[in-house]
Amino acid sequence: MVKTLSNKETSQGIKKLNTLISFMSAHTNPFAYVVFNFIFPIDFTLIEISEKYRNRLDVSLKDWGKEIALVEASASLANLKIYHDTQWAEQGNFFLEVSGLSHPLLDQRQIVTNDFSPESHQVVIITGSNMSGKSTFLRAIGINFCLANIGAPVFAQTFRYKPMPIVSCIRVSDSFRDGQSYLYAEVQRMKTILNVAKSKEILFLIDEPLRGTNNKERLIGNQSYLKQILDAGACGFISTHDLELTQLASENPKVTNKHFSEKWSEEDLKFDYKIKPGPSESTNALKILA
Repeated sequence: MVKTLSNKETSQGIKKLNTLISFMSAHTNPFAYVVFNFIFPIDFTLIEISEKYRNRLDVSLKDWGKEIALVEASASLANLKIYHDTQWAEQGNFFLEVSGLSHPLLDQRQIVTNDFSPESHQVVIITGSNMSGKSTFLRAIGINFCLANIGAPVFAQTFRYKPMPIVSCIRVSDSFRDGQSYLYAEVQRMKTILNVAKSKEILFLIDEPLRGTNNKERLIGNQSYLKQILDAGACGFISTHDLELTQLASENPKVTNKHFSEKWSEEDLKFDYKIKPGPSESTNALKILA
Protein backbone atom coordinates (compact mmCIF):
# COMPACT_ATOMS: atom_id res chain seq x y z
CA MET A 1 0.00 0.00 0.00
CA VAL A 2 1.38 3.42 -0.98
CA LYS A 3 1.69 5.89 1.87
CA THR A 4 0.43 9.36 0.99
CA LEU A 5 2.10 12.48 2.28
CA SER A 6 0.77 14.62 5.10
CA ASN A 7 -0.34 18.19 4.47
CA LYS A 8 2.92 19.52 5.96
CA GLU A 9 5.09 17.21 3.86
CA THR A 10 3.09 18.10 0.78
CA SER A 11 3.51 21.85 1.31
CA GLN A 12 7.24 21.56 1.98
CA GLY A 13 7.77 19.23 -0.97
CA ILE A 14 6.03 21.59 -3.41
CA LYS A 15 8.07 24.56 -2.13
CA LYS A 16 11.35 22.66 -2.59
CA LEU A 17 10.33 21.46 -6.03
CA ASN A 18 9.41 25.01 -7.02
CA THR A 19 12.80 26.27 -5.78
CA LEU A 20 14.64 23.61 -7.79
CA ILE A 21 12.70 24.49 -10.94
CA SER A 22 13.63 28.16 -10.40
CA PHE A 23 17.33 27.19 -10.23
CA MET A 24 16.95 25.43 -13.56
CA SER A 25 16.51 28.81 -15.20
CA ALA A 26 20.07 29.74 -14.22
CA HIS A 27 21.37 28.76 -17.68
CA THR A 28 19.59 31.84 -19.06
CA ASN A 29 22.27 33.85 -17.25
CA PRO A 30 25.56 32.91 -18.95
CA PHE A 31 27.76 34.19 -16.11
CA ALA A 32 25.84 32.35 -13.37
CA TYR A 33 25.62 29.22 -15.50
CA VAL A 34 29.43 29.11 -16.00
CA VAL A 35 30.12 29.73 -12.31
CA PHE A 36 27.71 27.01 -11.13
CA ASN A 37 28.99 24.47 -13.66
CA PHE A 38 32.57 25.23 -12.61
CA ILE A 39 31.65 24.09 -9.09
CA PHE A 40 29.42 21.09 -10.04
CA PRO A 41 27.32 19.92 -13.05
CA ILE A 42 24.22 21.93 -12.18
CA ASP A 43 21.90 20.57 -14.89
CA PHE A 44 22.32 16.91 -13.98
CA THR A 45 22.26 17.62 -10.25
CA LEU A 46 19.04 19.65 -10.38
CA ILE A 47 17.32 17.11 -12.63
CA GLU A 48 18.26 14.26 -10.30
CA ILE A 49 17.06 16.08 -7.18
CA SER A 50 13.85 17.32 -8.88
CA GLU A 51 13.01 13.81 -10.07
CA LYS A 52 13.49 12.56 -6.51
CA TYR A 53 10.98 15.10 -5.17
CA ARG A 54 8.62 14.51 -8.07
CA ASN A 55 8.48 10.79 -7.28
CA ARG A 56 7.78 11.55 -3.63
CA LEU A 57 4.94 13.94 -4.50
CA ASP A 58 3.48 11.64 -7.14
CA VAL A 59 2.09 9.20 -4.55
CA SER A 60 -0.37 11.86 -3.34
CA LEU A 61 -1.20 13.48 -6.67
CA LYS A 62 -4.53 11.67 -7.19
CA ASP A 63 -5.69 12.54 -3.67
CA TRP A 64 -4.78 16.21 -4.19
CA GLY A 65 -6.76 16.26 -7.43
CA LYS A 66 -9.82 14.82 -5.69
CA GLU A 67 -9.56 17.31 -2.83
CA ILE A 68 -9.17 20.27 -5.18
CA ALA A 69 -12.14 19.10 -7.27
CA LEU A 70 -14.23 18.69 -4.10
CA VAL A 71 -13.39 22.20 -2.92
CA GLU A 72 -14.17 23.74 -6.33
CA ALA A 73 -17.45 21.81 -6.65
CA SER A 74 -18.51 22.75 -3.11
CA ALA A 75 -17.70 26.40 -3.77
CA SER A 76 -19.75 26.36 -6.98
CA LEU A 77 -22.74 24.80 -5.22
CA ALA A 78 -22.42 27.30 -2.37
CA ASN A 79 -22.76 30.10 -4.92
CA LEU A 80 -26.20 28.73 -5.85
CA LYS A 81 -27.35 29.51 -2.34
CA ILE A 82 -25.48 32.83 -2.04
CA TYR A 83 -26.38 34.42 -5.36
CA HIS A 84 -29.70 32.75 -6.31
CA ASP A 85 -33.13 32.36 -4.80
CA THR A 86 -32.84 28.67 -3.96
CA GLN A 87 -34.06 26.36 -1.21
CA TRP A 88 -32.89 23.09 0.31
CA ALA A 89 -34.62 19.90 -0.79
CA GLU A 90 -36.42 17.61 1.63
CA GLN A 91 -37.25 13.91 1.48
CA GLY A 92 -40.96 13.31 0.84
CA ASN A 93 -43.53 10.54 0.56
CA PHE A 94 -43.73 10.56 -3.26
CA PHE A 95 -40.96 10.55 -5.84
CA LEU A 96 -41.45 14.29 -6.36
CA GLU A 97 -43.56 17.10 -4.91
CA VAL A 98 -42.59 20.65 -5.84
CA SER A 99 -43.85 24.22 -5.78
CA GLY A 100 -42.32 27.19 -7.53
CA LEU A 101 -40.09 24.98 -9.71
CA SER A 102 -37.95 26.71 -12.35
CA HIS A 103 -35.14 25.90 -14.77
CA PRO A 104 -31.75 27.14 -13.38
CA LEU A 105 -30.47 28.27 -16.79
CA LEU A 106 -33.41 30.53 -17.60
CA ASP A 107 -33.47 34.22 -16.71
CA GLN A 108 -34.79 34.07 -13.15
CA ARG A 109 -36.35 37.53 -13.53
CA GLN A 110 -38.66 36.30 -16.28
CA ILE A 111 -39.29 32.67 -15.38
CA VAL A 112 -42.69 31.04 -15.01
CA THR A 113 -42.64 28.62 -12.07
CA ASN A 114 -44.67 25.43 -11.77
CA ASP A 115 -46.15 23.32 -9.00
CA PHE A 116 -46.42 19.56 -9.26
CA SER A 117 -47.51 16.54 -7.24
CA PRO A 118 -47.88 12.99 -8.62
CA GLU A 119 -50.85 12.34 -6.32
CA SER A 120 -49.67 8.74 -5.75
CA HIS A 121 -49.31 8.07 -9.50
CA GLN A 122 -46.20 6.38 -10.86
CA VAL A 123 -45.95 7.68 -14.42
CA VAL A 124 -46.90 11.14 -15.69
CA ILE A 125 -47.71 11.60 -19.38
CA ILE A 126 -47.27 15.22 -20.46
CA THR A 127 -48.90 16.40 -23.67
CA GLY A 128 -49.12 19.83 -25.23
CA SER A 129 -48.49 21.92 -28.29
CA ASN A 130 -45.14 22.82 -29.78
CA MET A 131 -43.14 25.36 -27.72
CA SER A 132 -45.63 25.12 -24.84
CA GLY A 133 -43.01 24.07 -22.27
CA LYS A 134 -43.00 20.24 -22.11
CA SER A 135 -39.28 19.71 -22.71
CA THR A 136 -38.25 22.62 -20.51
CA PHE A 137 -40.36 21.23 -17.66
CA LEU A 138 -38.65 17.83 -17.98
CA ARG A 139 -35.23 19.48 -17.98
CA ALA A 140 -36.13 21.60 -14.95
CA ILE A 141 -37.11 18.46 -13.06
CA GLY A 142 -33.96 16.62 -14.12
CA ILE A 143 -31.49 19.38 -13.23
CA ASN A 144 -33.10 20.14 -9.87
CA PHE A 145 -33.37 16.44 -9.04
CA CYS A 146 -29.64 16.09 -9.71
CA LEU A 147 -28.93 19.08 -7.46
CA ALA A 148 -31.07 17.57 -4.71
CA ASN A 149 -29.34 14.19 -5.02
CA ILE A 150 -25.92 15.75 -4.33
CA GLY A 151 -27.15 17.88 -1.45
CA ALA A 152 -27.19 21.19 -3.31
CA PRO A 153 -29.92 23.85 -3.12
CA VAL A 154 -32.65 23.68 -5.75
CA PHE A 155 -34.51 26.26 -7.81
CA ALA A 156 -37.93 25.89 -6.19
CA GLN A 157 -39.91 27.20 -3.25
CA THR A 158 -40.39 23.66 -1.91
CA PHE A 159 -38.86 20.45 -3.24
CA ARG A 160 -39.75 17.13 -1.63
CA TYR A 161 -38.40 14.07 -3.34
CA LYS A 162 -37.34 10.46 -2.96
CA PRO A 163 -33.59 10.13 -3.61
CA MET A 164 -32.93 7.83 -6.55
CA PRO A 165 -30.82 7.74 -9.73
CA ILE A 166 -32.02 9.58 -12.85
CA VAL A 167 -31.96 8.02 -16.32
CA SER A 168 -33.08 10.16 -19.25
CA CYS A 169 -33.79 10.07 -22.95
CA ILE A 170 -33.99 13.76 -23.85
CA ARG A 171 -31.22 14.72 -26.24
CA VAL A 172 -30.60 11.84 -28.63
CA SER A 173 -28.96 12.11 -32.04
CA ASP A 174 -28.04 9.84 -34.91
CA SER A 175 -24.41 8.92 -35.53
CA PHE A 176 -22.80 8.97 -38.95
CA ARG A 177 -19.62 7.46 -37.49
CA ASP A 178 -21.38 4.53 -35.81
CA GLY A 179 -23.94 4.07 -38.60
CA GLN A 180 -26.89 4.61 -36.24
CA SER A 181 -30.13 6.23 -37.27
CA TYR A 182 -31.98 8.54 -34.91
CA LEU A 183 -34.57 5.85 -34.19
CA TYR A 184 -31.95 3.20 -33.42
CA ALA A 185 -30.06 5.52 -31.06
CA GLU A 186 -33.34 6.41 -29.35
CA VAL A 187 -34.38 2.77 -28.94
CA GLN A 188 -30.98 1.89 -27.50
CA ARG A 189 -31.34 4.63 -24.92
CA MET A 190 -34.88 3.58 -24.00
CA LYS A 191 -33.67 -0.01 -23.66
CA THR A 192 -31.02 1.17 -21.20
CA ILE A 193 -33.67 2.93 -19.11
CA LEU A 194 -35.82 -0.21 -19.01
CA ASN A 195 -32.89 -2.48 -18.09
CA VAL A 196 -31.80 -0.18 -15.24
CA ALA A 197 -35.41 0.08 -14.01
CA LYS A 198 -35.56 -3.71 -13.72
CA SER A 199 -32.60 -3.76 -11.35
CA LYS A 200 -33.24 -0.72 -9.13
CA GLU A 201 -35.64 2.14 -8.43
CA ILE A 202 -35.10 5.08 -10.78
CA LEU A 203 -36.64 8.31 -11.97
CA PHE A 204 -36.87 8.38 -15.77
CA LEU A 205 -37.35 11.36 -18.08
CA ILE A 206 -38.30 10.66 -21.71
CA ASP A 207 -38.95 13.46 -24.18
CA GLU A 208 -41.14 12.58 -27.19
CA PRO A 209 -40.12 8.91 -27.54
CA LEU A 210 -39.89 7.16 -30.92
CA ARG A 211 -40.29 10.39 -32.88
CA GLY A 212 -38.09 8.80 -35.53
CA THR A 213 -40.83 6.52 -36.86
CA ASN A 214 -44.39 6.75 -38.20
CA ASN A 215 -47.46 7.52 -36.08
CA LYS A 216 -48.89 4.01 -36.01
CA GLU A 217 -45.72 2.22 -34.98
CA ARG A 218 -44.81 4.99 -32.54
CA LEU A 219 -48.11 4.65 -30.69
CA ILE A 220 -47.91 0.84 -30.49
CA GLY A 221 -44.28 0.97 -29.40
CA ASN A 222 -44.87 3.61 -26.73
CA GLN A 223 -47.88 1.79 -25.31
CA SER A 224 -45.89 -1.43 -25.00
CA TYR A 225 -42.89 0.37 -23.54
CA LEU A 226 -44.90 2.21 -20.91
CA LYS A 227 -46.54 -1.00 -19.76
CA GLN A 228 -43.11 -2.58 -19.29
CA ILE A 229 -41.72 0.45 -17.45
CA LEU A 230 -44.76 0.35 -15.14
CA ASP A 231 -44.21 -3.35 -14.46
CA ALA A 232 -40.57 -2.60 -13.62
CA GLY A 233 -41.73 -0.17 -10.94
CA ALA A 234 -39.97 2.93 -12.30
CA CYS A 235 -41.31 6.43 -11.67
CA GLY A 236 -41.04 9.26 -14.12
CA PHE A 237 -42.24 11.55 -16.86
CA ILE A 238 -42.82 11.11 -20.57
CA SER A 239 -43.74 13.96 -22.91
CA THR A 240 -45.44 13.21 -26.20
CA HIS A 241 -47.51 14.60 -29.06
CA ASP A 242 -49.46 11.32 -29.31
CA LEU A 243 -52.77 12.18 -27.68
CA GLU A 244 -53.87 8.53 -28.04
CA LEU A 245 -51.20 7.60 -25.50
CA THR A 246 -53.09 9.50 -22.82
CA GLN A 247 -55.76 6.78 -22.85
CA LEU A 248 -53.42 4.65 -20.70
CA ALA A 249 -54.45 6.78 -17.73
CA SER A 250 -57.98 5.42 -17.96
CA GLU A 251 -56.66 1.85 -18.16
CA ASN A 252 -54.01 2.01 -15.44
CA PRO A 253 -54.45 3.86 -12.11
CA LYS A 254 -50.66 4.34 -11.87
CA VAL A 255 -50.70 6.70 -14.86
CA THR A 256 -51.86 10.31 -14.88
CA ASN A 257 -52.09 13.01 -17.55
CA LYS A 258 -50.77 16.57 -17.43
CA HIS A 259 -50.51 19.10 -20.22
CA PHE A 260 -49.30 22.52 -21.34
CA SER A 261 -51.44 24.73 -23.55
CA GLU A 262 -51.50 27.99 -25.48
CA LYS A 263 -53.93 30.61 -26.72
CA TRP A 264 -54.25 31.96 -30.23
CA SER A 265 -54.57 35.74 -30.10
CA GLU A 266 -54.51 38.13 -33.06
CA GLU A 267 -52.61 35.79 -35.38
CA ASP A 268 -50.07 34.99 -32.68
CA LEU A 269 -49.53 32.22 -30.13
CA LYS A 270 -49.53 33.07 -26.44
CA PHE A 271 -48.09 30.59 -23.94
CA ASP A 272 -48.50 30.63 -20.16
CA TYR A 273 -46.01 27.74 -19.58
CA LYS A 274 -48.10 26.40 -16.69
CA ILE A 275 -48.67 22.68 -16.24
CA LYS A 276 -52.33 21.68 -15.97
CA PRO A 277 -54.21 18.47 -15.15
CA GLY A 278 -55.54 16.16 -17.84
CA PRO A 279 -54.51 15.58 -21.48
CA SER A 280 -53.99 18.36 -24.00
CA GLU A 281 -57.01 19.43 -26.03
CA SER A 282 -55.26 21.62 -28.58
CA THR A 283 -52.59 21.48 -31.27
CA ASN A 284 -50.77 24.28 -33.06
CA ALA A 285 -48.58 22.73 -35.80
CA LEU A 286 -50.91 23.76 -38.64
CA LYS A 287 -51.25 27.26 -37.23
CA ILE A 288 -47.48 27.61 -37.06
CA LEU A 289 -47.19 26.36 -40.66
CA ALA A 290 -49.82 28.81 -41.78
